[in-house]
Amino acid sequence: MRGRAVPAIEALGRRGYTPAGAVLMSGTVASLAINLTAAEERHRPYFEGPHRRELEKVYALLATDELLLAAHQELPQISSEAYFRMVMTGCIRGLVSAAPPKRSVMDVLTSLGLE
Repeated sequence: MRGRAVPAIEALGRRGYTPAGAVLMSGTVASLAINLTAAEERHRPYFEGPHRRELEKVYALLATDELLLAAHQELPQISSEAYFRMVMTGCIRGLVSAAPPKRSVMDVLTSLGLE
């Protein structure tokens, strides 16, 4: 019985990744997606639920600091879906840059700071 990850590993293999490199890539992307989703679910009560008042207090506090107020005024309001796509895209681009096809897993990990 083959797992769900096998097609992803095979697809990355067709693009020049070793099986270990493909597992590293697909596992990292899956882990990131799961963790971002879990974090969003943990924070949802602050945006949609009973803790909304606490979030409003934080915004009011930010508004008292000139530097933070200016920074927050420049930031666009984006949906959680757009934020998810933005973070995933940035992280995947970085991972692809650090882990090109045919690069050994140890070289990738070392270049990313593993000692």
